[in-house]
Amino acid sequence: MPNAMATVRTLVVVPVIACMTASAQFGGGHEIYVEGPQSLEFVDLTSDGAPDLLIGSRNGLSVHVNLGQSFGPAQLWTSTDVVGHAADLDGDGWTDIVGSSEQSGALTWYRNVGSLGLGPAQLVSNGPAARAITSGDLDGDGDRDLLVTTVSGQLRFLENSNGLGQFAPGLVVVGPVSAERAEIFDRDADGDLDVVWNDPMTSELRWCENLGGAAFAPPAVLGNVGIGAPRDLDNDGLVDLVMASAPDQQLQWQRGLPNGFGPPQPLSAASSVSDRVLVQDLDLDGDLDVAVASHTLDELAWYEHLDGQGSFGPRQVIASGITDPGLLIAGDVDGDGDAELFTTSVAQYRVVYFDNLAIAGNSIVGRVFNDVNADGVFNGNDHGLYNIRVEATDVPATFTNHSGMYSFSAVPGPYAVWLPPVAGWTTTTPDLYNVTVTTQNNSALERDFGLHADQDVVAMGPVLTPGDIRCNEVVPYWFNVQNIGTLAADVTAALHLDPLSTFAGAVPPPDAVLNGVPQWTFVNVPATHTRQVQVLVQMPDETHVGEQLDDSLAVVAMVSGTTHTTGVAVEGEVGCAVDPNDKQVLPRGMGPEHLTAMGTTLVYTIRFQNTGNIPAGQVVLHDSLDQDLDLASLRVLGASHVHQVALSDDGLLTVTFPDIQLPDSASDPVGSQGYLMFAIDHHDGLAEGSTVHNRAAIHFDQNAPVITNTVLNTLTHGAVGVGEDAASASPAIAVVPNPVSSTATIVLDERFQGRVELMLLDASGREVRRVQRRSSTVVLDRQGLGGGLYMLHVRDEAGHAAVTSVLIER
Repeated sequence: MPNAMATVRTLVVVPVIACMTASAQFGGGHEIYVEGPQSLEFVDLTSDGAPDLLIGSRNGLSVHVNLGQSFGPAQLWTSTDVVGHAADLDGDGWTDIVGSSEQSGALTWYRNVGSLGLGPAQLVSNGPAARAITSGDLDGDGDRDLLVTTVSGQLRFLENSNGLGQFAPGLVVVGPVSAERAEIFDRDADGDLDVVWNDPMTSELRWCENLGGAAFAPPAVLGNVGIGAPRDLDNDGLVDLVMASAPDQQLQWQRGLPNGFGPPQPLSAASSVSDRVLVQDLDLDGDLDVAVASHTLDELAWYEHLDGQGSFGPRQVIASGITDPGLLIAGDVDGDGDAELFTTSVAQYRVVYFDNLAIAGNSIVGRVFNDVNADGVFNGNDHGLYNIRVEATDVPATFTNHSGMYSFSAVPGPYAVWLPPVAGWTTTTPDLYNVTVTTQNNSALERDFGLHADQDVVAMGPVLTPGDIRCNEVVPYWFNVQNIGTLAADVTAALHLDPLSTFAGAVPPPDAVLNGVPQWTFVNVPATHTRQVQVLVQMPDETHVGEQLDDSLAVVAMVSGTTHTTGVAVEGEVGCAVDPNDKQVLPRGMGPEHLTAMGTTLVYTIRFQNTGNIPAGQVVLHDSLDQDLDLASLRVLGASHVHQVALSDDGLLTVTFPDIQLPDSASDPVGSQGYLMFAIDHHDGLAEGSTVHNRAAIHFDQNAPVITNTVLNTLTHGAVGVGEDAASASPAIAVVPNPVSSTATIVLDERFQGRVELMLLDASGREVRRVQRRSSTVVLDRQGLGGGLYMLHVRDEAGHAAVTSVLIER
């Protein structure tokens, strides 16, 4: 146990025993590479009791067999159908498949003959093509009929006429509608199944009553404020409504009454715009919780139902950076009784799912949260804190996810779990727990660490990471913007590429492109949370080999009308032959010994690429950190994919990208790349000339590791010129005041030498000012400059460069 444990702490002793109530918490994300996922179902196709994944995509219908703790590789069932549904259509006890062809529009079903074997295709109808398919006994005869949402805007009922998979001609229940998919649900509790759907064009939840005998009533409105789902939330036998309100972007519910619905009630104090709503018991307490996905925020979140009577806890963000999350389902992957949460992203070619830790055997689980009202309880507007280090005895340290959740694998025995001090925050709960994981039930610890900000701070930490800069190729760049302040902020990021490069696209796409400068806006980014973008950049041709590229990212954060500006710049060199698996450090240091000033934060980047000939299912990075580095200061700044971090007391940093399914470089040059970036300080009191070495081992599945190059920094108290370190702890440029109303003074770091050139660019990347000086201070007069964000680039005659943002008041 570290020495920090000797400090005064609030101590709570918690035995973890079988009688503890389960509470859903979502951890480690997993990714499955899928080109354009169109449908997603979780169903047992192998009759082994473990549900498998049936995915419809642009490549056809494929199955990922459930292996117990993960899924096997894709097994393509048919390449012609892009939307699928699984159901026992012939009553033989085996789950069959029905699919829809995008090209012909034909609806076809395939008998499951066992062991993932398919019988011959049997035509159901010649179209129109399906957008979504579901099934249920709509005519009350004991077999499963089909309900198809068509791309032409109809809801069609296809009767299973003999119970053996022979279908009558389709009956149009309603149309035209703008529904993406319909569900079958007994809305009026009369014993037959009705048809319910969301209409995003009219912002209504609608339904058609089943009148019996394959007849349906005309469409009627259930809810008229957005999209949602009908479910009995308060267990009174009457169907209630859960609605994501479009006008006020709030999540709300309406209590079911004998003759309608009660007035809307906010689901939680902290809500936000939602485009998908799932109502399901996620924490195994017998009542229905709510999960939502947001296109606007690119985020997945859930709300815990606290009492079974309509009282919900605060919004708990599970993950962000999922571009336009589409489908939303839940199911038990690992057989422990709780449901994992699944979503899709067409833009990112991904199916993503998150482990439910409500039942987390052999684990210690908890949360670190922003206790906004400082009451020591996770409630109200509180939210999880991201990337916070948590430690425990006898296991590697870990870091929280977007929900603020941490998880340790733990064999039965006693443990201490503690939260190291977090600068700028004060604990509102005990910061140490002594717990016992019992041999009878290796259950999870359900105790949280609350933190309350010492003061209101608006600050952003941008990171810009280029991929392998290869001539003539489209290269991935990644940028992350982390809210390193204490207040939620609306954030705008503008990427300024070198004139030799060309913006070629991004995921997510920019909200605007002004004169070639792409810009993104992220709404309501909580404290500690990060937003990430992958940018595709066309590199110059071979005639520019060896030339330097200067790229920069300008960031503006807005809180209650007050702005905070910051920026980051990177330099790269155009090459045509580049090692795709490497280690980089900033600052690089000066000269052959890479002289680096004492006290400098070192920023390491591990870049990797799958140069094999098949996808890599998992990538693991091992980095044995130099003994002169302070392990307690390590912080992850960004990564290309969902990952898990563990840091051992001996300095072994292990980063796992589970289920990454990283494509090979021949089939997908851009998608085959990834990275991890982290920052760390060195120990105080090191001797002059101390050297810090670092390299990493990159493991692709079970192959022999790829060992990267070794980077070196020699620490010195002597004068060190300004290097390329855009992430240095002390800025090279200061603009006072900033924002600028009339004039400002530009103060240059003493590391700039000789003649210095200053260049001011506007938001479109256009040069508006250029001056040369030999002074360390320069006066900026705003005359002739319109209000807005500018980027100030500074370079001296030795080639040392830096960049910062300047905001001119409007």
